[in-house]
Amino acid sequence: MPQINRIRVNNIKYNFGTQFYDDFLMRFSCRNTIYDLANGGGKSVLMLLLLQTMLPNCTLDEKQPVEKLFAQPGGSTTIHSLVEWKLDSCDVKNGYKYMTCGFCARKARAGEDAEGEQKTGIEYFNYCIFYREFGDNDIKNLPLSDGRERITYNGLKAYLRDLEKKDFGVKVRLFERKGDYLSFINDYGIYESHWELVRGINKTEGHVRTYFESNYRTTRKVVEDLLIEEIIEKSYNNRIRGGNGDDEMSETLLEIKDKLLELAKRRETMDNYDKEIKLISDFSTKVADFGNIFERKEEGKNRLFKYLLMAQAQTKKNEAQAQKLAADIAGIRQAQLEEERLISAALIADEEAELRKVRALVDSLSEGYEQAEKSFDKKKEELELSYAAEDYADYVRQERSLAELKQYIDNRSRGREDLAKELEGLAAAKHAYMAEELSTTGHSLSETEAELQESTEALDNLRENYRMSDNECARIDGELAGYRRQVKELEDELAGKLKATPLLVTENAPAEAERYEENIVALKEALAALGDEQAKLKLKSDSDINEHAQTTAQLQICSNNIEKLEKELAGAKDRERELAALAKVYGEPDTDNLLRSLGGIYDRILSQREQLKNKKSETQGYISAIENLKPVDSDGVKRMCEYLSSRYEGSVVSGAEYLREKTSDECATLAARFPYLPYSVLAGEDYDSICRDRNVMAMDCGVVPIIRLSAVEALLENDNEPAVPQDDDNYMLACRDLSFIYDEAGRQAGIRKASEELEQINAELVKLENRYEAVKSDYERVSGYACTPLKNTSELELLLAGQRSELEHLDSRLERLADINEGAKERSLQISGQRSELERKLSESIEIRDNLEDIVRLSERLAEYLQEIKKSEADKESAVKARRLSKELCESRERAFKELENKRNILQETIAKIKKTWERYAPYYKEQAGTEAEQEKVNVTADEIDAKFNAIYSLITDELGDIADKEKLMANCTAAMEKAERSMLYRGVSLERAKELDSRGLLKEKSNAQINAMADEQEKLRQNMKNLQGELDAASTQMNRIEGSCEYAKRSYEEHYGEYMPVEINNPQEYAGQHKAELSRLKKELSRLSGLEKDNLKEQTACMVMQKDLERMVRTAAPDADDIISRMTTEGADEDSVSDEKLTNEMYEEAGRTFDGVLKEEQKKRTAFTRARDLLVDELMSLNAYELAQEVKQNVLPPQTQEEAAALTDALGTTKDCIELERGRISRGIEDMELIKSNFENRCVQICTNIRSELERLDKLSRITLDEEAIPVLSLQIPYVKEEMYKDRMSVYINETVSLAEGFRTMDERLKFIRGRLCWKRLFSVIVTDMNSIRLSLYKRERIKDQSRYLRYEEAVGSTGQSQGIYIQFLVSVINYIASINAGGKEAAVLGKTIFIDNPFGAAKDIYIWEPIFKLLKTNHVQLIVPARGATPAITGRFDVNYVLGQRLVDKKQQTVVVDYHSQVAESELEYERLTFSQESFDFL
Repeated sequence: MPQINRIRVNNIKYNFGTQFYDDFLMRFSCRNTIYDLANGGGKSVLMLLLLQTMLPNCTLDEKQPVEKLFAQPGGSTTIHSLVEWKLDSCDVKNGYKYMTCGFCARKARAGEDAEGEQKTGIEYFNYCIFYREFGDNDIKNLPLSDGRERITYNGLKAYLRDLEKKDFGVKVRLFERKGDYLSFINDYGIYESHWELVRGINKTEGHVRTYFESNYRTTRKVVEDLLIEEIIEKSYNNRIRGGNGDDEMSETLLEIKDKLLELAKRRETMDNYDKEIKLISDFSTKVADFGNIFERKEEGKNRLFKYLLMAQAQTKKNEAQAQKLAADIAGIRQAQLEEERLISAALIADEEAELRKVRALVDSLSEGYEQAEKSFDKKKEELELSYAAEDYADYVRQERSLAELKQYIDNRSRGREDLAKELEGLAAAKHAYMAEELSTTGHSLSETEAELQESTEALDNLRENYRMSDNECARIDGELAGYRRQVKELEDELAGKLKATPLLVTENAPAEAERYEENIVALKEALAALGDEQAKLKLKSDSDINEHAQTTAQLQICSNNIEKLEKELAGAKDRERELAALAKVYGEPDTDNLLRSLGGIYDRILSQREQLKNKKSETQGYISAIENLKPVDSDGVKRMCEYLSSRYEGSVVSGAEYLREKTSDECATLAARFPYLPYSVLAGEDYDSICRDRNVMAMDCGVVPIIRLSAVEALLENDNEPAVPQDDDNYMLACRDLSFIYDEAGRQAGIRKASEELEQINAELVKLENRYEAVKSDYERVSGYACTPLKNTSELELLLAGQRSELEHLDSRLERLADINEGAKERSLQISGQRSELERKLSESIEIRDNLEDIVRLSERLAEYLQEIKKSEADKESAVKARRLSKELCESRERAFKELENKRNILQETIAKIKKTWERYAPYYKEQAGTEAEQEKVNVTADEIDAKFNAIYSLITDELGDIADKEKLMANCTAAMEKAERSMLYRGVSLERAKELDSRGLLKEKSNAQINAMADEQEKLRQNMKNLQGELDAASTQMNRIEGSCEYAKRSYEEHYGEYMPVEINNPQEYAGQHKAELSRLKKELSRLSGLEKDNLKEQTACMVMQKDLERMVRTAAPDADDIISRMTTEGADEDSVSDEKLTNEMYEEAGRTFDGVLKEEQKKRTAFTRARDLLVDELMSLNAYELAQEVKQNVLPPQTQEEAAALTDALGTTKDCIELERGRISRGIEDMELIKSNFENRCVQICTNIRSELERLDKLSRITLDEEAIPVLSLQIPYVKEEMYKDRMSVYINETVSLAEGFRTMDERLKFIRGRLCWKRLFSVIVTDMNSIRLSLYKRERIKDQSRYLRYEEAVGSTGQSQGIYIQFLVSVINYIASINAGGKEAAVLGKTIFIDNPFGAAKDIYIWEPIFKLLKTNHVQLIVPARGATPAITGRFDVNYVLGQRLVDKKQQTVVVDYHSQVAESELEYERLTFSQESFDFL
């Protein structure tokens, strides 16, 4: 649809001429526009005038039509309303993108009556002007007035007619008829249904809600009345059928009505045939079931033989499997032993490898310790040398000071030589004593140091002995740990085995194992015995069950026979009474004569009824022809053509066939001049002969016009040729009486006469129908009795007594069999329970025996390990004693060593003391005086020497204080020198060596920091040695432990597996892990094979029982079973012929149950067969198929073999084929009627499908985007039936319509009824499950987005403003929907649309209500034009164009003018202003 660019109204006066629009123009610019105008300012008038360009001569209010603008005093003369549309791009042709639609009206002339639809007291015309751009003749510049002069009605017409000739930039179309104008603008997207809807909502201000709630209160009314009737149906009719679709379909259905009724009757007959075919097919299925039973019986027997072969083969297989399992278990045990040997060897190799690593570590640590010790000694020597350097430096300084002091004393003591000599003598004597004492003490010190050396060697030996004893203890501990680990594992395994056995003392395990072995053999024998007894019991039970089943079946048959005989007896009595009554009525006591008499009466009534029906039809057609003065019986035309074509050689053709050969213009000309031509017969050169043919007038063909062909041709050749006159020689009517055409009284008399005749026929038909039904009922009953050979009452009573006696006998027999069967069941249950208990005990005994054997083996190994532990504990006790003794000896030797060290220290101190005393004598000792002193020593003691020396020394000291001081200093120097020398000696450096090193420059003093650093480094080396010693001790301990563990492992290996030979293994742990995994696998395999051995034993026992049961079953299934079993036992099972499938207990039991079930089912099938046959006979009788029912009853018997079942099936199939042939014959007769009906139904279904397709588009056309989310404004949900049911439901609906139409008396009433039934909304309800369940939901926008939701159409309420907003959204969606439907191949989503709403803001002022509306407008390209008053800025700001209109006083009249204008639209094209104006020859007022 295009959108409005500008509007213009001209010369509009209203309200008794007090208000007016002069030449009023507004620019909407194809955008949303709001214009503000006070109430009473002319909003409604302006709206009404604009609508005239879409809906000419429409009104908003019935009280305010357009003509009222002319009726009031001072009113308008000629009014103009123009709307300029900007066309959608798809409608722009040759660049004409603007179309101005105009409406020009004036008051109708006095005495003048307008043509067509203009009957309102005004005359008007519409026009369209197309232009590519604004110019002299666009909406603004079209010359409707010049100052105060106005263009006249005719003047505008003349101007427009001449405009296109003079201005090639425009294209003009004028329209005198409303329909032509609406059809033309429809092609440009201005749709009548759209603007009718807009007109409806603007009848009152702002009441969109009121309009929908008043006219479309419910969802159903919206769908039916608005969407389907007003929009979809009108759209399709206008585009496809030209607006008369309903009438055409109604008349079509009325024409084929009788054929559809006949079709229904024939279908009923075909339905009966279908029922017969189905009955026979169902019965054939039951017969086929017999064949299935026989097949299953044979299959069951073969399966039993097959299972017996499988059981024999399986027994042999189990025996072979038992031998194989025993061999496999022995092999697994051997492999398990080998794996254990390899694992032990790998563990020994792993420990030896570990021992090598530890030995290497010990060697490495020892070497490291020695290296560290060397480093320590070297560092110690360096440190001592540094200390010695300090001491030597002190010595040199003191020696120098001593020399200086000596020189000083020598210079002072030259006069005291005598005292000095005496002191020298005493010093020499003292030297002699001290030399002797030093010699004795030194000798003692040497002896003591020698003893210390011997003690050190002895202590080292004792420590080595202690280490070896400790290693032996560690080795024994490792050995004991291994033994105890093995014992723990054996004890755990033994405990597990003991829990699984009732054994209390392990010593009794061998005896208990033998006892359980004997018990197993006994249980197997007991199971075999129970199997034999159960097999015999099963054989007897099966025989009793079969007998019971047969007796039950006989009892059922007997009961059915009694029930049937009782019914037959009652029926026979009723039949005899009924036949007696009918014989009395018809006077024929004999049944055969009565049947023939009834047959004759029945045939005569059928013939009379058919004649009356034909006569009724002809009379009705005759009356219709007279009433309508036209031929309507197309069948009459067809019969007339057939008759004339067979009699006359000249050209004879029906009018319809003749018109098909003509062009559309020729057909229109002929239809206008001779409307009855399609229902006529055209005759050529034999026309005169036909007119004289009396048979033509006597034929019952209704009223058939016969026309001379040449006269019709003349009409086409000459337009002035008059229509064919009724009394001309070129025209005649073939009917019984022609007088009604010329005489109205005669016509009415003919109608009355024919109506009386019709009433008489109807009365006779009613009587005849009643008579027909009675005779038909009597004939069917007598015919049924005659076709069915029935027994009389006495025969039936005898049969009934015999059946009752048989029933009593069968009841007693069943009671006896039930007692026997109950006892057998109890014994069978006992045997099953005993057998289950024995099997359980057997399984438990086998498991316990195996566990006992394992206990014996484990106990032996446990005893061996305990003996080894006892031996190792004794060895450990001896090793501990030896280690304790070595430790005590070490401690004693360490104490003696310390005593020797103390003695040495004392001797060393004594020598030091002697040397200290000598320090006073040393300055006075001279070597030459030594000999004399030695001689004097005998006469003087050491104490006397000390006394004399001290006295002289004191004397000299007292006298010579200064010298004494100097001497004291000398003594100090000497002492310091001696101390330095001793310190050097202590550090291992003699004075001579120090002097030598000093002379070589190798003895240098170091600073205290350097010395401290060297001391710290020495301490670190000492700590490193200590750490290495600790690691060496730990590694040695570990080495000793591993050596002990290796020795134990080797002894254990040799005890179990023989001599140990070292194996070359790269990775012993990985090697051991692999073999442990293999050992674990072997254990699992051994466990699995042991389980298989147990299972095989169970299978052997079960297979033996199965074999015996199967032999019993085979004997039941086949009479010669014993020979077959004997041959099978002798020859053995052929392995190639036996399936690989394993026979299970469930399989053979299922086979037995299945075979028993087949036997029982066979008996049930026979009983069911008899019942089904009797039911088939009854059903066939109810369908009046008496002969077929009798044939089935006499000849259809239960089959005994598969061949008999197949033969019976074939016979039933042949019967069914015969019925199908007869049905096909009838079906071919109604194919044409079926086709007509199907085509009509297809048309109706297509209409419904089209409606559905259009309605499904509604949701998609109402989407808006809010907060980046696409939201449909409405949702339509319709509960459709399944598509495959459309045709069937439509067929039922059409049949119902035809049937109900028969209840109306006149043709018009029937046509009206059918038209109502075929309207689109009624047809659409056929494909909907429930029209009242249709759900239309409207989107309700709330202030809080999350609270927005969908409401049902009926519930779209809230505040008045909210409801108004919801309905406006709905309106926009419907407008978009109308455009989409009418757009054809155009893309409706991009087409423009326009709507007017008069002041919708009365209650809906909140902007949140309008947000989704504006989004919807934008999404669907809808232009909203709103006249309003007092809208809020929030609302007006949403409009692109804003007008404020007001009124100004001009010549005491109120003129509507533009007060303010605001536009947000950037004008793409400037308005055209005419620069000059030249007046043409117009007629102005």
